[in-house]
Amino acid sequence: MSPLEAAFRAKSYERYRNALAQLAAKDRELIVARIEMQWSLSEIVHRFQLSTVDVRPVRSWPLAR
Repeated sequence: MSPLEAAFRAKSYERYRNALAQLAAKDRELIVARIEMQWSLSEIVHRFQLSTVDVRPVRSWPLAR
């Protein structure tokens, strides 16, 4: 990885962490489960005891844009 790529990656990660910090705890946990833990939506539904109506695909979440 070039120094420029490393800088872009670090800046992107910083923006991601700052955005997470602005979310409610439950929303933050869901984002981390999906993005960092790479849990499937069905895993998230099961582990967080949600109904499928409560879960939307990650692409509809603002952080995923």
